[in-house]
Amino acid sequence: MEQFLRFLYERFDAQADLYGERTAYLGPAKPKNDGRPGYWPEKAIQDDLHQHLAGTLTPGTVQREIIDVASGRTDVTYTPQSGSRFVAEVKRRETRWSRQAVERDYLAQATNYTATGPPFGLLLVGDHSNHAAGYSSIDDRVWIARHARSATEVARLIVVGVLPIGRPTPSDLRMPRT
Repeated sequence: MEQFLRFLYERFDAQADLYGERTAYLGPAKPKNDGRPGYWPEKAIQDDLHQHLAGTLTPGTVQREIIDVASGRTDVTYTPQSGSRFVAEVKRRETRWSRQAVERDYLAQATNYTATGPPFGLLLVGDHSNHAAGYSSIDDRVWIARHARSATEVARLIVVGVLPIGRPTPSDLRMPRT
């Protein structure tokens, strides 16, 4: 969890060129061929989180795209020892986010990956919505959600972080019209 929070705090304040192409997704995406706004793929966030964790945790304990975990494929998995697996589910959202919307749309999947491990997981959502007027504080974008898959199951704790991506440069920000 400490490395996940470090990742969020570092990327929240970072310029898109912090680590070159690795963090380019923090800034504006290239427009599509027809001129419409482009969007960064979810993979860009997954790759950056994986590289961050793999560079700070024990070598060989962080993997990407592991199949057959709770009938799915995990995005980033940390296995510090046999029988102890922590999963980070990564999503990208193009529409305005709220805690309720994030939990409704992604919490069940993130929770499901904890089915055979500790009752704890991570959910990282790349907020690719319109940031023309700026975005909220990191304190509003990180929280712990509790979710149980059934009435008899112990609730899982999922640390949720919503990271603004595809951000305009500060000089491009505009006050909303009233």
